[in-house]
Amino acid sequence: MKNKKLWAFLSILALATPAIAGTTATGNLTLNGTVQNAISLQIENSTGTAAVSALSFGNMNSVGAGSMSGDTDAVRLHKTDNSLVDPSSAFGSGFTNGAFYIIGSNTSNPAIKVRVRITGGADADVRMKVNTGNTLNPYYAAPNNAWNSTTGVNAITTTDITIAGVSGTLSGSALTNDQSVDMDLAAKVTDSDTPGAKTATVVFTAESNAF
Repeated sequence: MKNKKLWAFLSILALATPAIAGTTATGNLTLNGTVQNAISLQIENSTGTAAVSALSFGNMNSVGAGSMSGDTDAVRLHKTDNSLVDPSSAFGSGFTNGAFYIIGSNTSNPAIKVRVRITGGADADVRMKVNTGNTLNPYYAAPNNAWNSTTGVNAITTTDITIAGVSGTLSGSALTNDQSVDMDLAAKVTDSDTPGAKTATVVFTAESNAF
């Protein structure tokens, strides 16, 4: 009899007590990111205040008689004696080698600044070349070049030219972080150039052996 009463009491207690079950909740958080190179390069305007991706030489011809347009700020005729002179003084004096249309020839600004950012206190060489298939004949010189002769005026070809670093043509040492190499740019036009729009893409490369 006592066992029956105890069983009945336990049965009532079980009905009166709510069941307690374990509960779980899960969620996922996906993290992703891309590790970038420790070196970057930016082509900037002459004052270093904005990135640029294109410059225009405007209208050009081999005798420098075209109206000034685009980003061009000077024209120099390339005479047969390899000198460069203003168009206004060159007629009748052997200007058959063509004309250079120059960006950044003034004494206050280069054409562009090529800025390198690099981590870890390392330094970098900088090279440039033109892509194959270009139809414009680009040249470069040190910033604020006088452009009164062809001294220091160099063609940009499809072969890499070191402009900053060991034997660099514009800087004889490698660039450190947040340092730029500046330059003038020009396009040469000769009598053999066919009329029409001309283009060239200059590729700049910064490289460090520290990474």
